[in-house]
Amino acid sequence: MRMAWPAALVHLFTALGAVCALLATRAALSGAWEQVFGWLGIALIIDGIDGTFARLADVKTRLPRFSGDRLDLVIDYMTYVFVPALALLQAGFLGSQGWGVVLGSIILLSSLFHFSDTESKSEDHSFVGFPAIWNIVAFYVFAFSMPTAVAVARELFPGLSNADAPQPVLSELLESGRLGVSTGEGFFAYPDPEAVAQTRDRLLSSVLGILAEAKG
Repeated sequence: MRMAWPAALVHLFTALGAVCALLATRAALSGAWEQVFGWLGIALIIDGIDGTFARLADVKTRLPRFSGDRLDLVIDYMTYVFVPALALLQAGFLGSQGWGVVLGSIILLSSLFHFSDTESKSEDHSFVGFPAIWNIVAFYVFAFSMPTAVAVARELFPGLSNADAPQPVLSELLESGRLGVSTGEGFFAYPDPEAVAQTRDRLLSSVLGILAEAKG
């Protein structure tokens, strides 16, 4: 029994991602967007290193009854899909009233099919199709310049929603000059906008590379 403790601790470490999802959800409901992505970032780190710990502890042999893969999928759905969709909805990026809920539901349902697909990964562990990384998508939606988001929303809303305009918070940010990375402040504060822009572009290139590989 004593030999099972290292494996149990690895599962506990993986499960901390659920706590991150809870705290990120609370932050999203409060409009604390920096905290949202802070907790999602911590969850991403946990997700990136827990597999190494699992192999070192030989969890499949020591705790065969408990599936680390299944635990990982549950937490990934919360942190990669549910919380980002909630953040996009709360911030008004998906539209107001019923339309935003419809778009959010499409994100949740389409991602469920991906997570339940037994052939969602190839033999070399590459994703097949869109990998449901809505946490990355949400980050870029929040980080891109505010004028673009507001202009697109103003054009789309009259035709796609009962509302005539996007959520007031977007227009307020635009009118106050908080335009995102380009001005050093938007939903977030950017002490070094140039460095943030370079990091953003590198991450975007990586994401596009992942998507291109998955499509191929």
